Amino acid sequence: MNPYLSIKGSLSTLLKGLYPAFDVFFEEISKTEEDDFQNEMEDYFFVDIIPVSNVTLGKSFTEMNLVIDIAGHIKAEKNEEYLIMADAIDKVIRPVFHFEDRAITVAETSSKIVDRVLHYTFPLVFVIAKEEEYTDPMMGELDVKI
Repeated sequence: MNPYLSIKGSLSTLLKGLYPAFDVFFEEISKTEEDDFQNEMEDYFFVDIIPVSNVTLGKSFTEMNLVIDIAGHIKAEKNEEYLIMADAIDKVIRPVFHFEDRAITVAETSSKIVDRVLHYTFPLVFVIAKEEEYTDPMMGELDVKI
């Protein structure tokens, strides 16, 4: 399975578990034709998965390095509520973030409030293996003299 899709699914589940009423967006925030769009979008998360590097470790292994930025917006836009949100997110991300059959240690996170939006950011580094089909070599004839 694609690691990006797995990470998106896991993050969506975690964030919806913490804040069920919040919308969770990834690639873009869906807009409507209505002028009242900003009033409808009061509480939401926008998650950005940023590829940093892919490092070849061998014929079949690649180390993926990503940065995850979770931007959270609360209607009240109060710093105290953003700090509480950052702590809640931190408790489900650290020390181990799970996706697919993986458990990745997240050693470091950061959070900041910019323009009345919380940004909770952490690196995610893991190794993926390229799946290769293995075919048994054909058995050769054995030439035996008796």
